[in-house]
Amino acid sequence: MSKDIYESPLSSRYASPYMLHLFSPDMRFQTWRRLWVELARAEHELGLPITAEQVAELEAHVTDIDYAAAEQREKEVRHDVMAHVYAYGLAAPSAAGIIHLGATSCYVTDNADLILYRDGLRYLRGQILSVLVNLAAFARQYAATPTLGYTHYQPAQPVTVGKRAALWMQDFRSDLEELDHVLATCGETQTMPEPRLIHPVELAYIGDAVFSLYVRMRLLPVSSHVQVLHDLASRMVSAVMQAKAMDALESELTEEEAQIARRGRNTKSTVPKSASVREYRQGTAFEALMGYLYLMDRKDRLQALMDHSFELIRQAMEEERKQKKK
Repeated sequence: MSKDIYESPLSSRYASPYMLHLFSPDMRFQTWRRLWVELARAEHELGLPITAEQVAELEAHVTDIDYAAAEQREKEVRHDVMAHVYAYGLAAPSAAGIIHLGATSCYVTDNADLILYRDGLRYLRGQILSVLVNLAAFARQYAATPTLGYTHYQPAQPVTVGKRAALWMQDFRSDLEELDHVLATCGETQTMPEPRLIHPVELAYIGDAVFSLYVRMRLLPVSSHVQVLHDLASRMVSAVMQAKAMDALESELTEEEAQIARRGRNTKSTVPKSASVREYRQGTAFEALMGYLYLMDRKDRLQALMDHSFELIRQAMEEERKQKKK
């Protein structure tokens, strides 16, 4: 980190890796390019002289930004948007003449900011949900633990630690309602967030459902007794077994998949008594990865990983059964 420029403690000390990435130059200028792609596609569909090949070339060069070229051009034209139009044209030469066609600078600057703010709010919503889940577990655990209540900062009638935690939850619940209201004004109820921007807890929520359904379908031929199937499925989708599968899968993951798994693993949440901290976090990493692949519609990859995981878990359960017999 350069020591001759100002650095805000809000970023270096307090910001999460997610937020630092969200508001990075890469995300901002890639969002500009995605907006230009959609503009070109719409103009092509409306009959303007823009070809499908030009749109495709723009799509192929959303992420390979030549910052040096953009910075040099900005020194010449004193305009950030035109500098990036120029740099984009270098990457997609056949479409250079139609980038930003008919648009104003605010089309990319203002809309990109709104998209980034919206995605930041989505992330905060997931964080608030995590806090509420943890506080709910804390409140239940200490529901009967007495503590002093206070009025005007003076000791008053006794209450319980659980009740106090429930009051904290009420404040967060109000925050959640306000966030939902703001997101609804962005059409949030009508669109699905980009999977890589969804909070790991929500990815794990989806992944748990996806893998649970997969396991139940695989177990159907095993027995005609629902209780037997339920017991088997519950064991196979437990955090303990998912952790075993995740341990074996890690060496096979792509960098993108490993990053999603790490985000799931690092999510703080209440650990149940049926699993260790490590097992629960590995299980969450597994579920987050399954949820991500499902939402990305990578059916073949998801199927392959679930098939492999099922076999790994089956082998682990068989080994457990043999150990109990000894």
